[in-house]
Amino acid sequence: MGTIEEVLERAAAPKVEFWDDELEIGLQHLLPELESERSMAEWVDKLTGRQLAMLCRCTHTITRDSLPDRREALKALGEVLSPYRLVDHFAYRKSKVTITEYAMATLDQRTLRDCQINDTTYDTKSLLFALFSQNPNGLKDVFLLDKLQKSGFACMQLSGPTDCKHDMPFEGFLQPERICEILTEYDLKKDDQRTCDFKGMLVEDGRPMLFIRRAEKPSKIVQKVGIVHGFHPEWIILDFEANARGVRISSSSPSVPLEIANRIATAYFRQGCKYENLRLGDEVSQIKRFFEQLVRGTPYGLSLVELQLQASPFKGEGKLRLRDDKSISRPVAHLQHVFGNVFTPFDNIDYIQVLYQGKRVRMQFESILGCDDMFTVRYSDQPLSIRERVAFEKLLSSRFGFHMVSIEKKHRS
Repeated sequence: MGTIEEVLERAAAPKVEFWDDELEIGLQHLLPELESERSMAEWVDKLTGRQLAMLCRCTHTITRDSLPDRREALKALGEVLSPYRLVDHFAYRKSKVTITEYAMATLDQRTLRDCQINDTTYDTKSLLFALFSQNPNGLKDVFLLDKLQKSGFACMQLSGPTDCKHDMPFEGFLQPERICEILTEYDLKKDDQRTCDFKGMLVEDGRPMLFIRRAEKPSKIVQKVGIVHGFHPEWIILDFEANARGVRISSSSPSVPLEIANRIATAYFRQGCKYENLRLGDEVSQIKRFFEQLVRGTPYGLSLVELQLQASPFKGEGKLRLRDDKSISRPVAHLQHVFGNVFTPFDNIDYIQVLYQGKRVRMQFESILGCDDMFTVRYSDQPLSIRERVAFEKLLSSRFGFHMVSIEKKHRS
């Protein structure tokens, strides 16, 4: 028996802060499992052959290739397996796409083959074992990328001044010390008993992405000692363009992340800067052509699976919603034969959903004030993976000329 610190030290594992703070795994609740030989043996018995082989490799355990031999050899390691037990907990509800894509960019081909189930599928738990063995800090990247994968983003653009220039690349400007200084100044000015915690920066396709954890709503949890009061954490992701002229924001609060992004841009350009919601216009003729093709069939793999109108064409009815798992093209075509074009005016459309890569993607058509023949096409990016979002936007841009924008928006308080 001992403390969680002693268990991790005996296993030569990263310290408590790594698991508790960086990966948000509650170690104290897991201590009994880590110290119990029976619990550890039961865990080993549940591992697949592929996972057993990878664990033997990661722990440099030499044994015969049979599953019983591998299980017995691993059980004999005892607390040495503790960090891998925690990696198993870390894997819970993490995006398989995120783990696989990160591993494919990080691990060697032999290790990837050992984790491969078939041509398109990998054993993600085995991948995480291998990533942890190679570099424990790789799990921090996976943790942040998982947040990114599951987030929807509001698209913002710099509203002015337009002559902003800087002789230093924006990515070079975003040093951890400088970001922490900006966040500290913001917390002092906000003075709401909440603080920002800068958790890291990743760069994808030249876009620096900042991950910030901040206390948001008052909350409480129940522990053995009673009620513990605190704040529910909010994850803020600021996905900047390489030149800082645009940013995509993911958060639950509307104003705080926008204020932080404005402060970062102001510090970079050395003059007052503000971001505003991106509003890109598409012509009515483009949207009309898009609907015509959806009703006729499945253009470029897209299928119309849901439609909601604010006013039903049936007299005396309120809203009209049509929905199907595969397609509503035929019933919509029938409605149009009876009532004429049900899609116009476009202001009457609450939303549609199209099926893309097996996922339902909501689209909305937002009128632009002062431009009767222009609409902003917005879509719900959250159901799609990062790569799928890029592919979806490119498809709608190349085939229909749409300037796709996320449904998410942010506003100053």
